[in-house]
Amino acid sequence: MEKLSFNRLPDVKDVKIEEDLRFDIPKGRVKFLCRALYDNLFVFPKTNILYAVLLVLAAVSDLLNSEFPCFLIAFLIILILKGTLVFLMNSQYSSFKESGIFPVISRDGIAEVATYTDGGRYIVMSRARWIHIEDIRFYSDFISVRIQDRKDIKDGGRFFYIMVEDALKFKDQIAYLWAEALKEPEEKSGLMLYSENEEKEITDYITEHFGTFENVLHEIASPDVHLDIALIPASEGCNYITLCTIGAGACPMYIDEETRINYGLPDRAEYVIYLPADWKIDNGSLKDERNYWPFRLLKDTARLPIWTESWLGYGHTISPAEGKLLTEDRPYNSVLLTYPVPEFDTMQYADLSSGKSVSFYMIHPLTPEELDYKEGNSTSDLLDRIYPEYCDVMEVFLDRMKP
Repeated sequence: MEKLSFNRLPDVKDVKIEEDLRFDIPKGRVKFLCRALYDNLFVFPKTNILYAVLLVLAAVSDLLNSEFPCFLIAFLIILILKGTLVFLMNSQYSSFKESGIFPVISRDGIAEVATYTDGGRYIVMSRARWIHIEDIRFYSDFISVRIQDRKDIKDGGRFFYIMVEDALKFKDQIAYLWAEALKEPEEKSGLMLYSENEEKEITDYITEHFGTFENVLHEIASPDVHLDIALIPASEGCNYITLCTIGAGACPMYIDEETRINYGLPDRAEYVIYLPADWKIDNGSLKDERNYWPFRLLKDTARLPIWTESWLGYGHTISPAEGKLLTEDRPYNSVLLTYPVPEFDTMQYADLSSGKSVSFYMIHPLTPEELDYKEGNSTSDLLDRIYPEYCDVMEVFLDRMKP
């Protein structure tokens, strides 16, 4: 057994981690349990010393002609305690295998991720931030993670196990990720980014579902996530421009565990808005706020969960500036989030091979009257009011975007 501690992390250098560390459950229950039984002898060294003292005292008691077989009883108690832990690990192994749960270790911390059956999207079941972890113990086929026992941590003081085949070979990479996460703010940029492969997978998804693009509005200064906007031009059979963020999903949103799991919500998102085909999107025109405001709206919406440490999802409404319009030449003061057309209420998301799912949300600008109506009714009611039955949804939306 080897150990990493919050207070004593080794100085690991020259470690290259291009992807998050995603692990599959070790294959072979018998192999896993045999190793777990062997490794379990070293999980709690101080407790093992107490067990040894107990056995010695029991043996001495037997030598002094005790009426009860103390040594045998003590041995059975210890065996039951050790066996119970192995039994629990066996149960966890079964649960993970049946539920398709696998661990992901990243710059955000350590997460247990489940594969949902209705579409296969990835949902974070639990997550431990690096700053909350007390220590990590490495065994042959699993990692024991202990959370600090603090009042401000919901699950403080608990243990959980990450099942990783050949766990020790990842010790340096995990130590590096942990040390990087604990650096003082002035020592790190704090910039959250997709890995190169994740960005490619997001780009491929956007190309497949929204259209091919060559032009990207690159962000020059990025305080938290690097937020680019893909410019998907109008084409034959597609009389509108699509703007889609690339980068917002690099930062997980703060969705509470019960909501996230019960509703099967990915905790990462990108955002989409549509513009009329004749919208001016060249660099010169975008210096004019009348042309730039949808871009600004995308960026502000994408960063809102970071600024507020909250989350956004289907049916949420946002009022960027209370009492003010989104732009001077439009009657809108807020936005509604739905899933992109054609089906507003059907979740759209990209599954990344690193074990993350990224939802895509469409931004609908709303008038003050529409916002009031939404607050007194449902999202479906509002959408039915804006987009009457049998109408061309995209045509109605594009008309609303015109000056």
